[in-house]
Amino acid sequence: MSAYIEEAWVGGYISHLSASSLRLLRVCPEAWRRRYILGERERPGEALVLGKAVHSALEHTHRQKVPASCTPTTLLSHHASSR
Repeated sequence: MSAYIEEAWVGGYISHLSASSLRLLRVCPEAWRRRYILGERERPGEALVLGKAVHSALEHTHRQKVPASCTPTTLLSHHASSR
């Protein structure tokens, strides 16, 4: 067991070890220490940032309410007359 794990385990920082945390420890012990002991997080990737923006936009659009009295026909006629 590495010194980082022994210190964290005995010190009560971590309660379990996942496969991904053990992989990170094997690949880069300093990155493991920063993430699991110090609690530092990496910046999110470009795809995650874009995905969250798209999700937020879709959620906002979905939350826009259409009055219950409107039918598809009245909505279409209102849309056509507003042009």
